[in-house]
Amino acid sequence: MNIGSEFGIIFLSITTITKLLTIKGKAMGGTSKWHRRDFLLIAGILCLLIGLMGVGLAPIYAIIISITIYFGIRIFIGRRKKMIERDVGEGFCAKCGSKIENKKCPICDRKKS
Repeated sequence: MNIGSEFGIIFLSITTITKLLTIKGKAMGGTSKWHRRDFLLIAGILCLLIGLMGVGLAPIYAIIISITIYFGIRIFIGRRKKMIERDVGEGFCAKCGSKIENKKCPICDRKKS
């Protein structure tokens, strides 16, 4: 396989990933706003793709592995973000650091008896 066809395959995978991101963002009710971390993730996945093809792996397998890793990272980040939002809740108390519940700190705002 020559260099031109490998770059063509890489270009097709880049356009496919960007289209999937745009569709996913709009389908999930959000906007397709790009953040710096999205570009860094895509750049890292492209470097992985080029490295896998450079080692001698067939381009189709390299693309499948790269896309699988990309969506695996996105799913992992999404689940972790939801877990952090659930654990944080309304926030933390600035004085003692405990979790705020019902807009009150359970330690600082408790009634003195």
